[in-house]
Amino acid sequence: VRGGGRVGGADATAISASINFIIRDGAGMAASLLFTALSASNFRYDVKRWRLFADLIVDIGITLEVAATLVPKALFLPMICLGSMCKAMCGVAAGACGGAIELYWAEKGSDISDINAKFRAQNTVTGMLGLICSGIFAHQLSASSVQLMWCIYSLLTALHIYANVQCMKLLELNSFNTNRINIVLSDYFSHLDRFQFFDDKSQPIDHNTQVSVLSPSEVAKLEPLFFLLRRKKTLSSFVVFGVSFNNLMQSCTSLGTNLNSVFDHDQAYIVKASRKEAKRNGVYVSLRSDASSIDKTKAYFHALLLTYMMQKYVAVEDAKILEIEERANILFGPLFTSFFEESQRAGWNLSKTDVNSRGYGFTFSREIC
Repeated sequence: VRGGGRVGGADATAISASINFIIRDGAGMAASLLFTALSASNFRYDVKRWRLFADLIVDIGITLEVAATLVPKALFLPMICLGSMCKAMCGVAAGACGGAIELYWAEKGSDISDINAKFRAQNTVTGMLGLICSGIFAHQLSASSVQLMWCIYSLLTALHIYANVQCMKLLELNSFNTNRINIVLSDYFSHLDRFQFFDDKSQPIDHNTQVSVLSPSEVAKLEPLFFLLRRKKTLSSFVVFGVSFNNLMQSCTSLGTNLNSVFDHDQAYIVKASRKEAKRNGVYVSLRSDASSIDKTKAYFHALLLTYMMQKYVAVEDAKILEIEERANILFGPLFTSFFEESQRAGWNLSKTDVNSRGYGFTFSREIC
């Protein structure tokens, strides 16, 4: 990087080299602030993917800075600025997700301060080993060709990515996010479907019938770790969670029965399928402002149950939607009771459910003016 910045060159000046590095560092700071403003509220929903994103983006940043010495001089400054921005994004994402991962290990019986101290010590040791190895490599490869050095760099980068992917697969988080609850419920509903619980004339689930729930260790091997890799639409793709009450009114069919549940039975959410002419077809969920994590789990379960039942029909008219909703309402109670018991037996903590949400909530008053 210093060579690309013309440090030591005959036409270089101290001020020109300093300006290059000031601009690079400034671009990194600006990227850090912007990335924090745009993404800070999303880290908690997908800790593993964001942590892996941090490892990938820092590799991209380092590659851009190294490759900047090979491009024309006019492109050098933009490339090192992009590299600095990528590394700044890594710092934000890794720092935010690192705390959540440390809390996960602390819940296994260790002290959070002890884990934090050992984590810093581990970084120090790996940094020292990296310095030693880099010195050995620099001495051994100083006379080697550029092609050989790029091959070794590419191999080590691929090894770094592979190691981090395997590390994320070992992280068995026991709380539900959007991906994990979708994997668990898709498997759960498919097993229930074999007993024909979703047929129009079937009876609600018998409490004596137990359907097992995937454990955190099983889901850890199945959940996606990259943001851009989605092979097909999942059940959660059709759920719009945490919408405003106004949006719910505009997009869905009659809310009379649902409002009665909120007022009479103190229900903390409303789940409704959209009308055919709605801007976005799917299942809408509106939450009460004081909804707990358990309430959110119930709401998401209810929404995915309704989505699963609607997908059994090729074309659904508004009248059929109301019929399916009524059937889902009947099945929901006993199904969720069974699911709750099986989830706890499998090792899930439903009190920490945190799924992607639009962030709206509604309140109501029983007072009559």
